[in-house]
Order: sequence, then structure tokens, then C-alpha cells
Amino acid sequence: MKTPKKNAAGPEELDDLERFHERMKDEAQAWRNLLGNMDRLKTDRNPGAQPPGPPGENPTQHTDPPNGPKPSN
Repeated sequence: MKTPKKNAAGPEELDDLERFHERMKDEAQAWRNLLGNMDRLKTDRNPGAQPPGPPGENPTQHTDPPNGPKPSN
């Protein structure tokens, strides 16, 4: 019976993977910061704006007027 070959990563490969992982974490944090700053800019430009909620639950979007549809006479 043959024993399976073990693919042991060398120390250089592990170092490369660790550097890559750190770079990806830094990039993800940069994107989060950018998106947060963009949201902050939106609210600064429009002080009455509501922060975005879950999809479909925007209280400012109504299909009918607050008193219901106008009666036709």
C-alpha cells in the first residue's frame, strides 16, 4: 500500500502566503474606509437624508399619497 505524498509548503511559500493575506486584509479595510467616507459625504451634502436601511424598507418611498389615492369625480 502506498502512502500519500505530503505537500508540505516551504517556509518561503508560507511567508508569501502570509504577506498576501495581510495585503488582502489591508485592501479590504481600505475599501471599508472608502465606502464609509462616501456615505459620510452623502449625509454631509444632504443633511436631511436618512441612512440607508434594508432593501424595500425606505420610508421615503411611497406609491400612494399619504391620504390615499385621489377619488375620481
